[in-house]
Amino acid sequence: MPTLPSTDAMLMIEVTRAVLQHVEEHAAIYRFGLSEASGANSLHAMLAGHFEASIRLLVDQHTLTIADDGAQPDPGLADFAARYISNGTVGVITGWLSEDEPRSIDAVLHAYGRLLPRWWPLTE
Repeated sequence: MPTLPSTDAMLMIEVTRAVLQHVEEHAAIYRFGLSEASGANSLHAMLAGHFEASIRLLVDQHTLTIADDGAQPDPGLADFAARYISNGTVGVITGWLSEDEPRSIDAVLHAYGRLLPRWWPLTE
């Protein structure tokens, strides 16, 4: 299970909120870039890659530990988790952008926290 002090969890929430605020400020670009109409130029891969790199950095810095039921850290599990969380995050953002305005950052943060696995530090 990941171990993150509450101050680090709060930082993760603040960073996620900042990402959502950025996406909201540039919603038209992200809405098109994440749509099927953008084809091979989709922002999905770029965003997922960015989020995945951030997760891997947290794991490499030992800020976030992904282990199987308290066992030793498992690089394979960490790899799967980084891919799972990063692609799911892009899915949440894409769904959120499809909502009518005004969209609520607090509401999407709440929903996102409920959708993430319990071992992820952003969950409620």
